[in-house]
Amino acid sequence: MKYLKDILKLKSHDWSGFIRNQLPNIDVDCLIAQIQKLQKLPSALDISFYPNFTQEEIRRYYAEFEFKPSSYPPRCLSPWMTVYIFPDGSVRPCEELDFSCGNIKENSFREIWNNDSFRNFRKTVKQLKIFPVCSKCTELYRF
Repeated sequence: MKYLKDILKLKSHDWSGFIRNQLPNIDVDCLIAQIQKLQKLPSALDISFYPNFTQEEIRRYYAEFEFKPSSYPPRCLSPWMTVYIFPDGSVRPCEELDFSCGNIKENSFREIWNNDSFRNFRKTVKQLKIFPVCSKCTELYRF
């Protein structure tokens, strides 16, 4: 949250769901066993899991507040690869961040994608690689 206030000059209530005082109470051994069971099922379809963590990473994901995966680079590419347009027209570089870089009802997508607000957000992400809360966001493991 400090990064949001100090660097981007905003407060985000959307990230509050990712920030907790305690870790979730997940039976990780049961989760891993269920994943293995599903992977062994005969199927004409490819069964895959996203993110595709190792067993050690699954354990750490649920045991650490600021998890850093070893099989994925610790950097977010989402602001260069995707954008979220909400029903009210707001254009956000991050699905979980209450930070709009413009409104599609007022400006063209090209204008918003290249405006100072969006460019500053990408510059900040490029410098920091990820915000601390990003380690729990599945977008980090998408690209």
